Amino acid sequence: MKRSTATTIIAALAAAPLAVPLPANAAAPAPAAPPAAEATGGTGGKPPPKERILKNVTWERQKHLWYCGPAAARIALTTWVRKPKSQDKLAKDMVSGPPWNRQTPNVLFATIAMNKALAGSGKGRPYRSRFLHGGRPFDYRRAKFLADIKRTVGTRGRAMVINIRSTKSRQMIRAYPNRDVYHYVVVYGYSSNNRIYIADPASGLKDYKGVPKKYSVTISHLTRLLHAGDKKHPYQYLD
Repeated sequence: MKRSTATTIIAALAAAPLAVPLPANAAAPAPAAPPAAEATGGTGGKPPPKERILKNVTWERQKHLWYCGPAAARIALTTWVRKPKSQDKLAKDMVSGPPWNRQTPNVLFATIAMNKALAGSGKGRPYRSRFLHGGRPFDYRRAKFLADIKRTVGTRGRAMVINIRSTKSRQMIRAYPNRDVYHYVVVYGYSSNNRIYIADPASGLKDYKGVPKKYSVTISHLTRLLHAGDKKHPYQYLD
């Protein structure tokens, strides 16, 4: 979690979208007609696939309540290497703050730590952090986010870390608490009707029993939950 006040999850059935849990061996969803104004995220003029769900992403639970950033980073790195750096090693480049408020301050820290780990494996430093000011029109932010997902996941075949804020009035999924939660999760897929597939490192913690390891939400809902932090970088992407 990004803040110590956001470290527990209690099932709350208030107005929140129903997540679609994914069994470990789930097949990709059946094709559906893409929306009229589908964002593009291809490279070199080649459009990304209409849908893609990465099969090589390995979920794991965060070791500590303040380790959602390192855990999400490690999950995303499994789409690059078989045995990424441990959560503890990643945390050295990500987590800061006093003992009562340990956190990953913003997604820039995840990008730096992941690029450092990948450079050590001969993969270069491919990730960038997206500057996306909340004052931009919602349709612009959603289209930009979706295009970055399709390029990173669809064209490049890699997962990406995002920072979200789930609130009392707008929860990530129904199993999230009825209060503010600052959290890092991993995007590892999208469907042809633009549902976004999430790997959540909080699943299984003491008060996270109702949160699936993997689930999907709509692109519109996820865009509204992006938390840009002080430096306005809510997620990372690949060119």
